[in-house]
Amino acid sequence: MERTKLDDMQRIVLAWPYLEEEWYGVLEEARREWLMLARTISETAPIEVLVRDAKSEAWLRTKLPAAAQLTRIAYADAWVRDTAPWVVASPNESAAHALCARFNGWGGRFDLDDDRELNLRLADVWGLDAVRLDIIGEGGGIEYAPGRPLLLTESAWLGKTRNQDRDLVASILLDTLPIKEVRWFTGGLDHDHTDGHIDNALRWSDSGQLVIPEAKTPDDPQHAALRRLREEAEAAFGPEALWPVPTPGTLRGTSKEILPASYVNFLAAGELLLVPTFGERSDAEALDRLRAVFPKRFALGLPARHLICAGGGFHCLTMEAPFA
Repeated sequence: MERTKLDDMQRIVLAWPYLEEEWYGVLEEARREWLMLARTISETAPIEVLVRDAKSEAWLRTKLPAAAQLTRIAYADAWVRDTAPWVVASPNESAAHALCARFNGWGGRFDLDDDRELNLRLADVWGLDAVRLDIIGEGGGIEYAPGRPLLLTESAWLGKTRNQDRDLVASILLDTLPIKEVRWFTGGLDHDHTDGHIDNALRWSDSGQLVIPEAKTPDDPQHAALRRLREEAEAAFGPEALWPVPTPGTLRGTSKEILPASYVNFLAAGELLLVPTFGERSDAEALDRLRAVFPKRFALGLPARHLICAGGGFHCLTMEAPFA
């Protein structure tokens, strides 16, 4: 993501995973993958890591580059894309402020006290004015690129435990984000506890093409969801706008549940495009496809087979913030 009014403020924020129940028996393996991600990001951008206690802070100081900023604050989940504020420049770009939507644990599925107003507390730590948005939503539920429409899924924004009024959601986002248009899609991936965040299913490339997972066989667990999404995206933007990337197929968690694994949950950081990989044959093809559509970035695959057991990828684990 380029340095724009909304995107890539060049400091990348992460949160150290610590909840055993969030990782379903693979916390230590997930932490190793998380450390590899954090260290790689630090090669191209400053990083800030949220930690809960002095013990974690001291240990991480021995594992992360010396320049890494560690911030002690109460939080629960590691998915800061959804719990941190969205930082937006003021209209004249002389300052920034923090947009803080209401967070209720993805429709109440994982509603933990220390996540509920983390966005407001981080805005205070960062010295930013917080703007409260009277809608329920998460950062992984929006997909934005300069001069492009904002992409949303109804499944992640509307419902009994989310928002009731689609027009109100669009109106608030149009009023507060540097966008001129909102495009809605029915849903994202199936088997996703976020109810189908857009960042796992449809992403803008630097050149304005839409990167979308492609299920190549009918037995792919995402086949029906992605067929519907592709039809809707083609109707909205034309088939030539879409850039298919394979899915990794059927990946299962520690309880044999189907996981919402996606190569589209990549992170653009500086000159890098960091892509989650899963030890599948499709990894190489996905990286080739992403290298072709992001020719000005170096697409690098990093292991995420254990991170996905908690339901997310690299975009989910990170959030852009202003320079400290």
